[in-house]
Parts: sequence; structure tokens; C-alpha cells
Amino acid sequence: MTLQGTVNKTALFMVLVFTSACYTYKLGMANPSAAMPWMIGGAIAGLVLCLITVFKKEWAAFTGSLYAVAEGLFVGALSAMYAAQFQGIVLQAVLLTLGVLFALLAAYSLRLIKATENFKLGIFAATGGIAWCMSSPWCWASSASRSPTSTAAAWLASASACLSW
Repeated sequence: MTLQGTVNKTALFMVLVFTSACYTYKLGMANPSAAMPWMIGGAIAGLVLCLITVFKKEWAAFTGSLYAVAEGLFVGALSAMYAAQFQGIVLQAVLLTLGVLFALLAAYSLRLIKATENFKLGIFAATGGIAWCMSSPWCWASSASRSPTSTAAAWLASASACLSW
């Protein structure tokens, strides 16, 4: 796939995720119990579509769009649940996600970043370190360790996105 094709598909998938997430978010804010079946259905459909795509890569052009819709259904309902408990968290998450997406697409389009073998090795090592830290009680014992760990996890998630391009 060309660079422009990657950018176009990313934009299409984001529109599909956003549209279906808005539906279940609005539904969940009005009536949380009504959004629960959509959330569970989106999670199950997303898993099934992911597994189909892994084993039948030639179907990816079709399953990718369906997966984006299923993911949106899940994320929208889950976001409504969090929005009910934590004021402003959904807006922060959406803005940070879009900011990282656009920054990485721009850097990738300008060929400022490239997923070399050393970069992949670094991502693997960092993922192992974050996983070890997150699984230890020390990580959650003090508030002083939560912020750096969360920051490192966000950076790692951003860098990991480069591996799929």
C-alpha cells in the first residue's frame, strides 16, 4: 500500500470508529443499560473480526471497516461509562488520541520516522518493561510512580503505532 493509501485508510477507519462511538456514547449517556449490549456486541464482534483477519489476510479490505465499526461501538459505550464517573476524561482521551494520530501520520508522511529493526527491538524491550512495572504492586503503591508510568505507557503506545505502518 502506498503512503497516501495508508493515510486515506486511516482517515476512513477513524471516521467509522468515531461515528459508531458517537452512537453508543449518546445512547450510554441517556440510558447506560441500553448501551451495554452494544458494548458487549462490539467487543465480541471486534474479537471475531480480528481473528478472521489474522487467518484470512485477503479479507482485510472488508473486515477492516467492520472492525472499525465494532471497535467504535465498544469504545463509545465504555467512554459513556467513564464519563459518568469522571468529568472530562473522555474529551481528554479523544483529544490526546487524535493529537498522537495526526502527529505520527505527519511524521510518517514526512519520512521523519521509520520502523527499523533497532526501533522494533527497542519497542519490544520497552513493552516488556512497562508490562513488568504495571504488573508489580510497587507501580500502584504510590502516586509518585503512576504519572511517569502512565507517561511511559502513552509514549510506548505512540511508538508502537509506527510498527504497523
